[in-house]
Amino acid sequence: MALSIGEIRAALGPVDDAVAAEVIRLDATLADLQAAKAWMLSDEALANDHRSPPSGTVARIIDVLSTDGLEDPDETDGAPLA
Repeated sequence: MALSIGEIRAALGPVDDAVAAEVIRLDATLADLQAAKAWMLSDEALANDHRSPPSGTVARIIDVLSTDGLEDPDETDGAPLA
């Protein structure tokens, strides 16, 4: 079952309707959102732990959020991706 806009916002923080719609279109799961958020907030630390870079849906979510400027918590009016 597809995530709702409310579930997406609860997982990622404030995102606009277009971003939420794109995440829904990707048929992402809550686990996908959480993994994408972890990579966006601490990609260097995860890479240093020798974790494989994201792929599939997680990578596509990161692309969508990065395109929207949400990779930098300062660009969300002070609200982190949490």
